Amino acid sequence: MPTMNIGSATNSRTVVAAIAKDFPCNHALNAIRMDSLDMLLISVGIFNSWVFDSAVRLRMGGLNLSFFILNEAPAARISGIEESPIIRTSALISLAHKWFSPDWLRLAASLGAERGSILADGPRHWALTTHERLRLRCMLDAVVAELYGLEWDDLSWILRECDYPADRVQDNAFTRTLDPKGFWRVDKNRDPELRHTVLTMAAFRELKELISSQGDRQKGIEAFYAMNGGEGWMLPETLRLADLGLGHDERSEKAQLVRAKLGERFLPWQSEITPEESWKECHLHARNILGADGYDRLVAELAGMPEGVQEDTEWPARAAEPAPSYGVDVLGSQLRLFTSGQKDSSGDGAGDVRLGRNHRR
Repeated sequence: MPTMNIGSATNSRTVVAAIAKDFPCNHALNAIRMDSLDMLLISVGIFNSWVFDSAVRLRMGGLNLSFFILNEAPAARISGIEESPIIRTSALISLAHKWFSPDWLRLAASLGAERGSILADGPRHWALTTHERLRLRCMLDAVVAELYGLEWDDLSWILRECDYPADRVQDNAFTRTLDPKGFWRVDKNRDPELRHTVLTMAAFRELKELISSQGDRQKGIEAFYAMNGGEGWMLPETLRLADLGLGHDERSEKAQLVRAKLGERFLPWQSEITPEESWKECHLHARNILGADGYDRLVAELAGMPEGVQEDTEWPARAAEPAPSYGVDVLGSQLRLFTSGQKDSSGDGAGDVRLGRNHRR
């Protein structure tokens, strides 16, 4: 998981993390390697949150996001039960590419892809559009803020000054009066009700209300993800900034359109294929990426996958073999894609390409 090494506290965001599976990272990236896909997804979800970013921004005095700053940043307290929502949401955002097909099959087996879950449609519902990515990021930010133990006033302080009209936050004379380390630069060219910051507040409010009504944090988070038939919280049709205690003009007193202005949740092709077709394509991409031997090992590893995710064809009869660790046995698979089965320089087609192996500090 690399994070950008250059991350000024006066940029729109300071911490920008992503999952770059089995690709080398240069000196401009802080490469953090983990052996668990689950921990990668949890970490990238937390690192990209408003809460984590704000803690790092307070410590940043220069342009380099050094490891000692990341090491000293506060971590959220997460129980095993609370990990699942973060993993599911982070996967739809961070693994939205066919390159991650083997990992999608592992996620389906470990977390379940039953009807009604956020992973039910798998690759078919990757977060590819502005609408869907924004929705899921707001959900994730709201849940992470809750896991950090924040109250409404705490998150309001972190996201202060993010509700000014677009014309004001694009006026240099006015922005010189704002907190230089604030998040008001994020989506500043959009109307306030369409910004990631403001919509996170809307999601957080709804999450807090569910936790209050359920009388339990975990049950509240579960209810948050169970909304709308298991698809979770949705961007509001309209939003009145004053209802959140936000806004600085007459416009904030009136309900403004949100969902309709952000376009469709999914691209046309995502709505045209069925979940079963989507998972079959996922298997096909996994075969192409891993090669025959690697795919057979994956099949053995996932012999107990949930119904509806497995292919209609029978699993190849093969003795179970140890599953490759995350980040290993990829170079050989890549070479097989382009050299018709030729082996790599190690002689066995199993290269060892690990994130940040030569760049760890």
